[in-house]
Amino acid sequence: MPLPASDRLSRRHCVHAAFVAALCLAMAWSEAALAQRVDGGTPGALLRPSIGSGEAAGGEDDIFSDGGIGQEERDAKLAEPIDLQRTLPLSDDAQGRAESASAEPPVASDPDALVPGPRDNLRMGAVEPGVASPAEADPFLPTGFRAGTWQVFTRLDQALGYTNNTSSVAGGKPGSFSRTKAGLTMRSDWARHEASVEANGSVDHFLSGEEKDIPQVDVTGALRLDLIDGVAANLRATYNYSTEATNSDALGGGVSERPGVNAFGASAEIARSGGKVDFSLRGSADRTLYDVATTTGGGLLDQADRDNTLYQATARAGYGVSEAMRPFVQAAIGRRIHDLTVDRNGEKRDSTRYDLQVGLAVDLGEKLRGEASVGYLAEVFDDSGLRTLATPSFNANLVWSPERETQVTFTAATSLSGSTTAGESGSSVQDIGVEVERHIRERLTGHADAGLQIETFDATGDRDFTWTAGAGLKYWINRFMGVTADVGYERLDSSDPASSYEAATVMVGVSLQR
Repeated sequence: MPLPASDRLSRRHCVHAAFVAALCLAMAWSEAALAQRVDGGTPGALLRPSIGSGEAAGGEDDIFSDGGIGQEERDAKLAEPIDLQRTLPLSDDAQGRAESASAEPPVASDPDALVPGPRDNLRMGAVEPGVASPAEADPFLPTGFRAGTWQVFTRLDQALGYTNNTSSVAGGKPGSFSRTKAGLTMRSDWARHEASVEANGSVDHFLSGEEKDIPQVDVTGALRLDLIDGVAANLRATYNYSTEATNSDALGGGVSERPGVNAFGASAEIARSGGKVDFSLRGSADRTLYDVATTTGGGLLDQADRDNTLYQATARAGYGVSEAMRPFVQAAIGRRIHDLTVDRNGEKRDSTRYDLQVGLAVDLGEKLRGEASVGYLAEVFDDSGLRTLATPSFNANLVWSPERETQVTFTAATSLSGSTTAGESGSSVQDIGVEVERHIRERLTGHADAGLQIETFDATGDRDFTWTAGAGLKYWINRFMGVTADVGYERLDSSDPASSYEAATVMVGVSLQR
């Protein structure tokens, strides 16, 4: 029998009230569970939805899939903690509490930290492994080629020039000339020890006038034998061929052609380096031979009385004040013996030579390196009629780089020169030079140099001054070929006005290297 309408309405209100009460209880339970999760609790009945987690529905994280998961495994998944970062926002309030509870890590970690942070902007490694090629300092350095265990470098320069004084003497005539220069350098590539050979030659051929060719050859061979740590034996041999100017005081005038001069040298040295105290002991022999000269009258001038050999022993010790500075003292004693007992004037030119130097060696890397010294140089002749030839000495070889791509080289050397004039011992010669080289552009290099030679004659005290200056440019077309342009100037201010002269030269050419 159907219920009255009033009873049906009361029953419907009861069901509705029960449903609302159940919904309120469920919402209250959800809020309590979420608060407990945010505070560190782990509600066991709160589900972890897979929506928005980036995993496919029905995967291994889907607890409601039928992929063979038993009831116990399903209960265990229900008991797992919730990852709030993967949970859909339940409400604005719940989302705010979740964000405050799990603060974001800082964008960048402490720069002083030893371990990088999770969001540091770290440098990525190479996409493909390999060995990077180091940056090349000068892309136009010669590459050379290998010959067995040797690295070989070659060079050839050819230039055409013009000078207003072809013979470099007073009253010299102008003319054009060709200058050819060739060079060969060989360096060993051994695991131990080191050897090198360097040969350079040049010839000036005059295209006009009656001037003879002017050749020059210079060859040097060196060998370093590593004995024990810091101790090495150095062997060296040299050969030089040059010509003597026709106005040389040693020739005495009246010579029509430049005579040749052959110089041979050999030395052996034991040196210790790398410690607080460095030392070396060297023995050397230098032999000089003079060719027969042709006089203006067509005769011959024998110069056998000038041929001599100089034997010398040199000792050096240095103390390392710091890594960059090392003062040193050097002493040498030698004996010069001529092939003929007496010269063309009946004088005994054999002598004993003394050389004492005190200096400083510096090594500041690319900024400044080299050494400079002052001392005293003397040569005592066996003939009592000849005065002792002596002079203060100044020697230097310094390389300075005031800024990148610029290099300044300063050199100085003191030497003694013999004489063939009766009663005269000879002269002292001081050479000073400076050269500046600048890389103007990657392919363009410029250089300028200046020099001064002071020759002091012992008998009279007169002095000759020889001034030199030059400048040039070199442009590299590629690594193997370049073009050059040079200008030069030379002037002799002699104590004898009749011997003074000036000479200016201009040249253009091509340079080849390998």
